[in-house]
Amino acid sequence: MPHAFQDILGAETTPTLCYAIPAYSAFIDLWKKQIEDYYQWEPIIQPGIDKLEDYQGRLNDSPAYVVAMGKSLLDILITKLMCE
Repeated sequence: MPHAFQDILGAETTPTLCYAIPAYSAFIDLWKKQIEDYYQWEPIIQPGIDKLEDYQGRLNDSPAYVVAMGKSLLDILITKLMCE
């Protein structure tokens, strides 16, 4: 899971900041499911969840995320208009 998460956020060919918050949420949900399935690993998994939630909170406070969302939407609209 961590490798796939890093691949999503580290892609070079597509703007990925717009995927950051959904990716963090999905990754946190997956790890919480791991705790339910493997409760004995909770002391190892929970600190990772806590760190991800901290980073996710920082993204929510960042104006760069809003700009990236606007840029991605603008790119989609321009591409759509050019193809019509």
